[in-house]
Amino acid sequence: MILHTVNKSPYKNRSLINCVRFGQKDDALVLLENGVYAVSHPDLDDLLKSGIRVFAIEADMMARGLSHELNGQVDIISYEQFVGLCVEYPRQKNW
Repeated sequence: MILHTVNKSPYKNRSLINCVRFGQKDDALVLLENGVYAVSHPDLDDLLKSGIRVFAIEADMMARGLSHELNGQVDIISYEQFVGLCVEYPRQKNW
């Protein structure tokens, strides 16, 4: 079980694509900072189909005006909940 984090826009970086390639079913992904732009990126669908749980930081979504671009499969969380995920997943990988 790995907690992946993506903090770069998928429109300017390959972080999300790399995460899609290496993520496994029991993993989770947190989108934060500019990584929240991935909620509207087509590669996110491949990740969701693989069974990986996907989360996005609410404050980062709101700061970028993305609160209305959710597909219903991404869970919105606070930074406090992100800390809880860091405890739940013993290994983390930042892309």
